[in-house]
Amino acid sequence: MKAFVENLKKETLADPKPKVTGGANPKAVFNIAYSETEPLQRAHMSLMRKQGQDYGIWSARLEFSVSKATPSGLLQLTSAFENALPLLFEKMLPDFRVSRIDPAIDLIGIRPIDVIARIEKPGKRLVYVGDNGEPESLYLYQKKQPLKKPPASMAKRTTGPLRLKLYERRDYFRQLMLDPPYGDCPVTRVEAELVWDSKRPMLSSLPELSNPFAGKHVAYAAKLAASHTKPRDWLSFCLAAFGSGARTAQEKWPKGIGISFRNTYSSCPGDLVHPDCWHRWQDGLAHTGLGDWIMLAGPKG
Repeated sequence: MKAFVENLKKETLADPKPKVTGGANPKAVFNIAYSETEPLQRAHMSLMRKQGQDYGIWSARLEFSVSKATPSGLLQLTSAFENALPLLFEKMLPDFRVSRIDPAIDLIGIRPIDVIARIEKPGKRLVYVGDNGEPESLYLYQKKQPLKKPPASMAKRTTGPLRLKLYERRDYFRQLMLDPPYGDCPVTRVEAELVWDSKRPMLSSLPELSNPFAGKHVAYAAKLAASHTKPRDWLSFCLAAFGSGARTAQEKWPKGIGISFRNTYSSCPGDLVHPDCWHRWQDGLAHTGLGDWIMLAGPKG
C-alpha cells in the first residue's frame, strides 16, 4: 500500500490526480466531481496510514453530500473509488463506519427570522446577520455544565454541544454567485449535526439511527400571533428573542405580557420541524440512493 501511494506521485495519467504525502505516514487525497452539471459538488476520498501505528494499519475515508450526489452520483463515486484505489468498493462496504451525518429539513418559503427554534436545555446561541440586516444563520447550543475546577488550558470551549443549526440557503447561494436551489423563494435549512469521535455506527445500521430531532422544535412564529391580543407585539417579541433568547426578550414588556409571550415562545410545538418527522428518515435514505449502499453493506457478521 505504501508503494502504491508513492507511485501515485509519479503517475501522470491518474484521474483524478490525487494530492500525495509520503514519509512514515503516507496519504493520498482525491477530489472527485460526481456531477456533470454541478462541477463544484465534489467528494473527498483519502487513503492513509494512521499515525503512530507500527504495523501499517490503513484506512479509507469518503466525505461527500449524499443529497447532492443523488443515486447517479453514488454510482460515479463507486466507480471512482475502484479506479483510484486498489480496493473493491463492495467488499469494503460492510466495514464502513459513519463519523458524521447532517440530517436536514428545508423549509421552503420561510426565512430564519420567521421561526421559533427551541431545544431542550438551551444554552448559548450564535446569530449571523447579513448585509440586509436580517439573520442568516442561527446556532443553538445546549447548556454547558459549569466546571468543577479551572481548566488545564485556556483553550477550553465555553459553549455546550451544538444541537441545531438554521441558515438561509437562498442568500448563501447568491453570495457564492450560484443559482439558489428554489429560485427567488427564501429557504431555511434546519440541520441537526451528528458527529462520532468513537463508537461510530456501521453504515448498515443507519436506518435504525436514533432520532436527532428529538427534543427539537421549529414553529412558524406568525401562526401563534392569533393566540395573543397584541399580535404585532408578539412578532416584535419573537424578533428580540431570536437574537437574545426568550428570557432577555421578556424584560422589554410589562410583566404579565412578557411572561405570557415567554411561555408561548418556550413551549410551542413545532409545526414546521417536530420530532415526529423522523419517521421519513428511511424514505430519505432511499431517495438519495444511499439505501442501495446500506443494502450491500448488510448486517455485520
